[in-house]
Amino acid sequence: MLEFLWPATDRLHGNTTSSSTGKTPDDELIANTAPSTGELLFLCVWHASAETREVWNSVRHRLSEVHFVIVDDDESAAAIPWEMMQAPQTSLPVSYAVASFVRRPFRSTAPASNPSVSSGSCDEVEPLKLLYASLPREPDEINRNPLGSRLLQLANGVSELIQTTSLRPAKVLQLSRQLELSSKDDGHFQILHLELTFTPDSNLNSQRIDETTYEELARIVSARRVPLVLLQVAFDSDGTPIEAVQVYQQLICASRLLFQLGVDRVIGFCADDMPDSVLETLSRIYGAIAEGVCAGVAAGLARTALGDELTQSSVRYLASRIPAVVVYESPDAGGFSARSRGVIPQRSRNAESVVNFCPNGAAQIIGRCVFPMIGRQQTLIAIDRALDSGNVALLHGATGLGKTHLSVEFARWYGLTNGTDNHPVVLFTSFERKTTLPDLLDVIGQDAIVDWYQIAPMREKQARILSVLRLVPLLWVWDAFECVTRDPSSFDLSEHHYSEIEQNELIEFLNAINLDGHSKARILINSRDDHRNSLPEVRQRIQLPQMSQHEAAEFACWISGGSGAAIQKRDQPENTPALAQQRILEVGAGNPQLLRILMAFAARPEHTETASIDTLVSSLMNRRELIEARGVASGPEATLLGTIQAVLHLSFNSAELQLLGLVAIFRRVIHARTLFMMTKYLASTSNPEFGDWTAAKLSFILERCRNLALMDRVTGSWSAMPSIVSLAIQDMAGHKTTVNPEFDAHVAWCRSMGILGHYYYDQFAAGNRSVLIPLSVECSNLQTACRMSVRLQLWSSLIGSMQGLKVLYCDSRRWSEWSRLVTEFQPFFCDDFDRPKSETRRYYGLYIDERIALSSEVEKDPARTISLQQERVEWDRRNVVDAKDCVAS
Repeated sequence: MLEFLWPATDRLHGNTTSSSTGKTPDDELIANTAPSTGELLFLCVWHASAETREVWNSVRHRLSEVHFVIVDDDESAAAIPWEMMQAPQTSLPVSYAVASFVRRPFRSTAPASNPSVSSGSCDEVEPLKLLYASLPREPDEINRNPLGSRLLQLANGVSELIQTTSLRPAKVLQLSRQLELSSKDDGHFQILHLELTFTPDSNLNSQRIDETTYEELARIVSARRVPLVLLQVAFDSDGTPIEAVQVYQQLICASRLLFQLGVDRVIGFCADDMPDSVLETLSRIYGAIAEGVCAGVAAGLARTALGDELTQSSVRYLASRIPAVVVYESPDAGGFSARSRGVIPQRSRNAESVVNFCPNGAAQIIGRCVFPMIGRQQTLIAIDRALDSGNVALLHGATGLGKTHLSVEFARWYGLTNGTDNHPVVLFTSFERKTTLPDLLDVIGQDAIVDWYQIAPMREKQARILSVLRLVPLLWVWDAFECVTRDPSSFDLSEHHYSEIEQNELIEFLNAINLDGHSKARILINSRDDHRNSLPEVRQRIQLPQMSQHEAAEFACWISGGSGAAIQKRDQPENTPALAQQRILEVGAGNPQLLRILMAFAARPEHTETASIDTLVSSLMNRRELIEARGVASGPEATLLGTIQAVLHLSFNSAELQLLGLVAIFRRVIHARTLFMMTKYLASTSNPEFGDWTAAKLSFILERCRNLALMDRVTGSWSAMPSIVSLAIQDMAGHKTTVNPEFDAHVAWCRSMGILGHYYYDQFAAGNRSVLIPLSVECSNLQTACRMSVRLQLWSSLIGSMQGLKVLYCDSRRWSEWSRLVTEFQPFFCDDFDRPKSETRRYYGLYIDERIALSSEVEKDPARTISLQQERVEWDRRNVVDAKDCVAS
């Protein structure tokens, strides 16, 4: 079996371990820090066996339907149908050798238990009770199906694990009576093995089954509390040829219906062909279930064991030996508990994950998406097909539709299913923080090419990377690509402006990958624009649509935690929350981020009345018109900006809005400590009104922003503000386009970041390695502070920010990034002959020491190192002479 278990359920409860270290990662740090910092990341992938990989590579493009799971923090789930092809024209079993795991929402507040295997011996475990029932249409069908008798013999052969009761043939009423008697006498049956016969419809695409029979069965099973149903189906075609796709569709439909009608666990399989492999698989499923494993993992362990017994070279034979199995299981069902004395469940070794850390040492793993993928199934399927057709695909849509979240979930699935070959690598790059072509090439080059630091010409570096991409399969997500090609006035700070040369370099590199027929790289671009003019070579374009009214209502119900019944009623009286939510849905226009902000605003105690929503709607409409008139934005983006500004205006007073103007300077990540340092500096210089702000008050303001969905919580006490919120705040303050060098807030921010970087540098030098975590979070802030300090000529702040970045870069061996940063600021400290400049003479010694270290240890240039050392000696000599002259005078 090709088993693709979604790891989010395990990582949700912090139980994922690394096979190399055995340590438990901080899920909150991983899930929240990674997306907010925009670093280049590796994805956590689960490696299957060699046999499974070979089978998957041979059938991936021919699979009919696979379901994967997204489990979120609010105890709800969504099943995604991954249709790998629309109309398969083959009846080979190899096309359907796949398991489908679909999990429905939690029904209790208790955390889901992880798949576990009992460590006790089999003779210590009380046998499971199994009822084998055959429901034939005609009595002679029992004789025509010898597999049933062999299955009974198999179950009796493991009587120490399973206690079997047979009911062949049987009617539905007899089955109900047997289950009722067992519950009264000596306990319930744990497993119901049903043997059924289908008559497939002549229409290939038909999924029609007798729902009446299954409704009755589901009612009986649920009433008698039978936790697991094994659905064994046979097909009576009356001599008519049956396509394999028809068999599989009927199997899925029957299993899914039982599951949807209330059965906690359903394992469905076809018993017409391959009786030996079916018997062998079922024996292993029975054994695994008896040891305490949940249904999905039991099926996976059984099928993996079957594959291990076959030769690796016989891929087609292996695939033909694997019958189609479908597993539907509720996440709160868990495994069958070990009921014996002293048996301690332990985590299955098969569930361990292999964690790969990215070469630049950035935040570790792409985190789980915290929102359900409502209404996004077809878009996910379209992305998969687009990347099968070409090397580059472009996903575009309006601001707030969830392009980043969608791409992260697709990247996770693509890596888990070996979409990038046997050893998948998934990278993530955000262009919100300025990332030029050298930055992009360093991601792969500094880890994959030994002499990377000695390669000087950019053309040679690019050629080497393209050759690596022909050997290493990977999926690379380029997020926020509109930052590269849009006008700089669309952004809040000029540090994000890409020059025409930088734009052309990135586009040429992208086109080189796109047109390379031998490249194994797949690039998924996220952008607000469709880039038809700037990227004409990209043929695969997918537009992310807005949510429909029904999908928006479902998403709003998920946010509010309600059942959704009240929100869809339209005959509500005035001034009720339901009517307010209806108006929110009308204004939200299917935009998830806009819906989050509106729902968060309506959830505040002071805003529950409909009048508050009407005031908000009126305000955002007026502000949207002003935004469009000024040319700041248009369409959905203007609506989102207007909504954010209206929420801010109605939720904060003038002093608090003035404080939020300081918050908008940060690069996504905000900490109350740094904000407090800024207010103290401003209070002591030109803005005494900031002196009343305490650290507790600042934390309260940030918490209120999080409650209004204007910020997201990052690890610890850090918060992350989306760029659209920052732009809205700056537009309200009237400084949305460029940074004013005389604006005191930017001076305060640069000084605070410089002090922070210097503090982390001293702490690390004293042996405190825990500062690496906040440094990785503050990386984008420190980088922006460096460039802003240069423009404001705050050289002390520049040195402090560089010291913080040096700790992060050098500890993670990101030598290329550190070398480029040092080289970037060379004109401000040295002339063309490496001599100090008068305005920065005080910091020349610190700077030239970094130049010497890079030249000797990274660039391996002895001549350059000697020359720099001579300048350093000469500078020391001049300082001594100047000191003597000062003393003499």
